[in-house]
Amino acid sequence: MIKPHVLLVSSLILNAVMAVACASDFVDRASTSTVGMYKYLRDQVVLYRQEAAELRAAAKYYEGEARQSAQETGQDSARTRRYRDFAHQASVQAKEADRHAEEYQRQLL
Repeated sequence: MIKPHVLLVSSLILNAVMAVACASDFVDRASTSTVGMYKYLRDQVVLYRQEAAELRAAAKYYEGEARQSAQETGQDSARTRRYRDFAHQASVQAKEADRHAEEYQRQLL
């Protein structure tokens, strides 16, 4: 099974790569067919939705770990803060992935 922190880091990297690729306008839109563009946009929506779901699952996992750590070591332990930080980062990235999916979804309409 993939460790949650590996999933979080790989999702963050994937999100950054996709953002850079989109920002660089690597695809020449004029030469892309309408059907090809529709498929590309639909695929992007699916990918971002999947990424958001994985990130929400990672956030939930780290929230649970933070609760458990707080019970074991105290509310302000370094481990508890680290888990809370991981949960927050995953949650923020999930919202960003959802936002990207919504942007692509609007382009499909």
